[in-house]
Amino acid sequence: TNGLVSGYPDATFQPDSGVLYEEAITIMLRVLGYTDADFGVSWPYGQLGMAGNLDMTDHIDCSAGQVMDRGQVDQLIYNTLCAKMKDQSVQLVSLFDVQLLEDVTLIADNKDDPSIASDEIFTSGGTLKTNAGFDRSALGRKGDAAVKNGNKLIAFMPAPDSSANEEFVVYSVLTDTVIAYQNGSMTQIDIDGNTTVYKGKSQTSFSAIMPTLEMGDKLKVKKTGNDIDYVTWQKGSLEGPVTVMASGWGGGWGG
Repeated sequence: TNGLVSGYPDATFQPDSGVLYEEAITIMLRVLGYTDADFGVSWPYGQLGMAGNLDMTDHIDCSAGQVMDRGQVDQLIYNTLCAKMKDQSVQLVSLFDVQLLEDVTLIADNKDDPSIASDEIFTSGGTLKTNAGFDRSALGRKGDAAVKNGNKLIAFMPAPDSSANEEFVVYSVLTDTVIAYQNGSMTQIDIDGNTTVYKGKSQTSFSAIMPTLEMGDKLKVKKTGNDIDYVTWQKGSLEGPVTVMASGWGGGWGG
């Protein structure tokens, strides 16, 4: 009825068949307002070429004649939402009163900093509202954020090359380096003094906080390759050192 799917030349739709790459591309181009007249007669290369020009095929490892899996279709739909409507300057996602913020980093939430409201998250693009289903594993990652009503984060698509923060617990601070625990092992962290550091919503530099670091403080380090993008800092609540004087000492810590 809406002209998004036209079926096959024999007048069938074959709904139980897997969707081919070029078929899904064609449907999504029609969502953007394109018609068969825009593609030319060279099926499916006109459709694939146009989709490539619109960046609809980014991060999709598929080619003509292949059946797409759910993850590939999900990426295609996301790319289509980010694409501009035919003969318009607005993205498809804007039709749903949603704004797309590109290259946003999710920095901290209430569990990182109590000054952040329980239904908010601090990002490089400002503070956004979240819902109860927010996935904290995305913290520290960079990607595109879909925002409704100017401040409501409704979806986050991490960039393919973006990884989560590496977490460290400070053991000692030397003149130009930090010794810390990571996954039960001792390691050395070399951080340039000009590196941006976030403590909740506050932003400073590593050289400014380094003299105040103490044993037990938590550092989350975000890297791209071997380069450090930024660091988040949480004051620790370490108690001790503790001297063991009798057996059964572990029971006092609740196991």
